[in-house]
Amino acid sequence: MEKKTNNPAITKSYAKKMETISPFELKNKLIDMADESIKKIAHTMLNAGRGNPNWIATEPREAFFLLGQFGLCECRHAFSLEEGIAGIPQKAGIAARFEAFLKENEKAPGANLLKEGYNYMLMEHAADPDTLIHEWAESVIGDQYPVPDRILHFTELIVQDYLAQEMCDRRPPKGTFDLFATEGGTAAMCYLFDSLQENFLLNQGDAIALMIPVFTPYIEIPELRRYQFDVTEISADQMTPDGLHTWQYKDEDIDKLKDPRIKALFITNPSNPPSYAL
Repeated sequence: MEKKTNNPAITKSYAKKMETISPFELKNKLIDMADESIKKIAHTMLNAGRGNPNWIATEPREAFFLLGQFGLCECRHAFSLEEGIAGIPQKAGIAARFEAFLKENEKAPGANLLKEGYNYMLMEHAADPDTLIHEWAESVIGDQYPVPDRILHFTELIVQDYLAQEMCDRRPPKGTFDLFATEGGTAAMCYLFDSLQENFLLNQGDAIALMIPVFTPYIEIPELRRYQFDVTEISADQMTPDGLHTWQYKDEDIDKLKDPRIKALFITNPSNPPSYAL
């Protein structure tokens, strides 16, 4: 019989049990295990382990809505009618008007982030001020189709920098990542499969490999009628000598990729939901 303890987290059996529960259940277990002083502030626990978190980042939203106010000012700068109709942002001189707007609203929430982002693009990417701010104003107003449609030019540059910082430790591989902004990860998977089919790299019924665990829709999408892929699942079920998950792949499972029928391998790295890198 296993000896009981007041701290169930230290037992192997309890750790195994925790592997099977959802992030929501895990959050509640952590609260239960906390001492009384922590429980009093448990309502402020930030839970990012879910599709709809219980918190937001305020400064980016403040900057976004402030940029929206500038965009509307630019529309009215073009022309404004009593009926509630205005023009669209004009490129000529827009950067100077943006700098004046920031100066007038320097105490407004989000102004500092807009100023930092603006200066960053000028200093790090030698962006033309009018071209940059015109892109920002038009995108926040949403008056034109995006060009290029996969992602806006300056947006791509700054997202590339962010990915290099967060995913590559500021040491990105040689070459350039061409980015494609989508509604979310599930939509991205659909676009990816569609693109592979349209370019005849994959056909309906082809064999693919999928490394799991992974977000459930990624497992379900290949089964849709328009794909009907023959999926080989490669499970990250490697364990430590103590019987705990490492969320890594065994050599014999990786060897499944030697099957010549498999035309593509799909992996989310770091994994989702365990969030462990390969």
